[in-house]
Amino acid sequence: MKIHSLDAFKYGLRRRSFCSSCSGAILALGLLAFCAMQARATTFVLGTTNLLVGSGAQTNSVVLGVTPADAAWTATTNAAWLHLTTPNQSGTGSTNVIFSCDANSGTTRSGTLTIGDKMLTVTQAGSGFIQAQPLSTIFINPIILQNIAVDGEGDVYVAAPGGNVGPQNIFEWTPTNNAVNYLGIPGLSHPAGVAVDTAGNLYIADTGNSAVEEWVIASGKLISLVSSNLSSPSGVAVDGLGDVFIADTGNNVVKEWVAATSNVTILATGLRSPEGVAVDVAGNVYISDSGNGVVKEWIAASSNVVAVAEATGGPLGVAVDGSGNVYAGVPGNGVDVADYLLKWTAASGSAAQLFVPTFTHQVGGVAVNREGDVFFSDVPNGYVDVLPNDFVDVTPRTENSQAGSDSWQAVLPATANVSASSDQSWLTIDGVTNGVLSISFAANISGASRTGNVSLLGQVIPVTQYALPTVQMVGPGTIQIAFSNIQQATFTVSSAADLSLPVSKWAVVAVSSNVAPGMFRFISQPTANDPQRFYRVTSP
Repeated sequence: MKIHSLDAFKYGLRRRSFCSSCSGAILALGLLAFCAMQARATTFVLGTTNLLVGSGAQTNSVVLGVTPADAAWTATTNAAWLHLTTPNQSGTGSTNVIFSCDANSGTTRSGTLTIGDKMLTVTQAGSGFIQAQPLSTIFINPIILQNIAVDGEGDVYVAAPGGNVGPQNIFEWTPTNNAVNYLGIPGLSHPAGVAVDTAGNLYIADTGNSAVEEWVIASGKLISLVSSNLSSPSGVAVDGLGDVFIADTGNNVVKEWVAATSNVTILATGLRSPEGVAVDVAGNVYISDSGNGVVKEWIAASSNVVAVAEATGGPLGVAVDGSGNVYAGVPGNGVDVADYLLKWTAASGSAAQLFVPTFTHQVGGVAVNREGDVFFSDVPNGYVDVLPNDFVDVTPRTENSQAGSDSWQAVLPATANVSASSDQSWLTIDGVTNGVLSISFAANISGASRTGNVSLLGQVIPVTQYALPTVQMVGPGTIQIAFSNIQQATFTVSSAADLSLPVSKWAVVAVSSNVAPGMFRFISQPTANDPQRFYRVTSP
């Protein structure tokens, strides 16, 4: 019997009589089995569906969330350069799936990992691409900034608790127009934390009011979620179910507000002044245990709290990306411990300083977007700094001597918002669109090759243009041509009186010599009845 819905099944029971209690028992057991099957439906979710990596051989990972917790999964790859070790080919429950990539000596390539019923596309940059270098800066406001969040569109939200002066509210930076917007949400007092859900609603650690609130984007209303038993909360995070995690700083605990019931429970104790929280798609919660100088993890599968990395001098804000890598802003102490940005790498289980400022900073809140760009707040100076996860193709380009233009994929990912500059007037930047760099150049009549440099995301791409040849008659029958070409190349000079002759019929000039770098001289004796002669220079 085909069952379209549970209601239809119940209706069938009411309409039909059974002469045997055994038949009724079998039918009841079928209903129980059906309900159990429905309840046991397995769902998979990945921390990211697209991952951009560098050209070198490396190990990486992706967060896998599994429901129910004991459900099994398998993982496969469709590319010979992508590898899964045996422990990462199958398992049960949520985990970080670790994989490796071979070095890429060719062009940019993509491969796929299928994990459960989800797919992760791994794009590996070509051999000419290297990591972008710049630290770009977003000026927010000359006030104190703290924790930050980034949404799916790349908009960045900054909690500004302020001080004795300046606004105490939330700021939004929009990358599409590089605009900073003061949200001016009424009723906030020294907000230190902010999070954003997939619908764009904001969750705010309203520190001065010892509350956590939701700002609903559709209505512009501020709704109180938790207004009691908190003490100066500093950080918030929200998961895919709408559950909110709270760094209850004054009470030295991390709490969870459950969206389905509005209940508040304590997740982690034994902390000292926790300042920030983050959550991954598997439900694991990461905590900046500031007073103890440690980044910790509350493991969803076991409810255990473990240390992830030491962070002397902090930490303040914390974030986690789709690979399970954890970032923490460490403000230092202003005396003997410098501030820095910490990264714990999930694939290796090791931590290192990702960035150390060379000028006065106090690294505070941290956020990471789906492209892997890392944002962190400069607490006392009103800035948000960005470390982009971009790659630049620095392969030298060569152009011919004529005026013209060229374009190529110079930046990954294609969505990167970048600009470029040139250090030569003859070399013009026409733009960067979807990662494609377009240039134009004037004719080179200098007689020698020339090189200009394109600066892009802190890297330099050299562009060399060959020269138009210049011709001189330096003596009877002696012609000198100056032109540029590849170093140590060989040249052949051939001549003909009739330009229409096939190249194979042209005569090779007997005497030729290099007289200077980029200058070639040959002697061609005139012949009778030879009013004009043509010369061809080739470099096989």
